[in-house]
Amino acid sequence: EEMFAALHGLTSLVHLRLSGQNGPFEPRLWTLHVHRGRLKTLHMDGCRPMAGDTVFNLLHRCLNLESLRLPSLLQDAVAAAHVSQLRSNPSDRWCTGLRCRDLRELTADSWDGLED
Repeated sequence: EEMFAALHGLTSLVHLRLSGQNGPFEPRLWTLHVHRGRLKTLHMDGCRPMAGDTVFNLLHRCLNLESLRLPSLLQDAVAAAHVSQLRSNPSDRWCTGLRCRDLRELTADSWDGLED
């Protein structure tokens, strides 16, 4: 928690690598919104699984990302029920909202419901 408080206070954060950390970061991702215009690297691979909606809520606002490594992405129960009713996939919504024209790398440890 102290780390995210410190990150919030930084004024020129461009590269953030949290790979392999086991902390519960998902509830604190909102603190990264202040850096969304500058972030070029965001690596969270190897971290605890996170809800895809929460992660992509941040990513849809990050326009300058070049390298993105994600932890395992999960659909929450409400999203999963919605998918079965509408026969649509949250993964489509997550990816469609990305506006990172310079993105060169996108990986995820695993991705619930990802379809070709």
